[in-house]
Amino acid sequence: NADARAPTLLLLRVFGHARRTEKLLDEIGLRWRYVGPINLIAGTDVATSFLEPDELMQFLSGRLGDAYIANPSTLATKLQRASGNAGADGRYGLNDFFCRDNTWRASVHALAERSDAVLMDLRSFSAANRGCEFELGLLLEYVALEKITFLIDSTTDVAHLEKVLTAMWQQHGARGVNAAATQPVLHLFRSEKHGDGLVDNLLHRLFGLAQGGTKLAANT
Repeated sequence: NADARAPTLLLLRVFGHARRTEKLLDEIGLRWRYVGPINLIAGTDVATSFLEPDELMQFLSGRLGDAYIANPSTLATKLQRASGNAGADGRYGLNDFFCRDNTWRASVHALAERSDAVLMDLRSFSAANRGCEFELGLLLEYVALEKITFLIDSTTDVAHLEKVLTAMWQQHGARGVNAAATQPVLHLFRSEKHGDGLVDNLLHRLFGLAQGGTKLAANT
């Protein structure tokens, strides 16, 4: 379980939008990392921005494969390291999990269960993003709905998202931690509505969830 004094945020996303991911992580991490770590499933699209110094050297030397989670043992080791204390600058870690096909699902599962809040960036989500569909099903089964925030905008295929969420809820939600929810509420946070205050509003919601505060209304 995550240390209540160091709430853990899990960021999931649609891959292939490096600049947008970097901006979101920079802005959220600027404040979140002073209270707890951020975990994310990493990809080479943002590798040079968020790698630790030893991992960056591996990337630059063509040995990034050494940083990948290859089996349950390396996953356990990475999880243990990710739950460390704040650094000398007072900030907690930004922990990137580079996964292979055979460890990706287990890594997402383990990170979801250890998270105090989950932000899933579904901007640009469409039927092509099958990996995101798996992650949605996993979140609905293993993470309490009030801990999850979905970020969307005009590039999100909302009709397809609603279809996927309905199917995943029927398949996963009824048998997991949300099984007792008689009126399940999914929190879709539309970025256009909040404009320049997007990050402030997101952080207000995420901090409230991580600290067990009052559930906020959906921002659709």
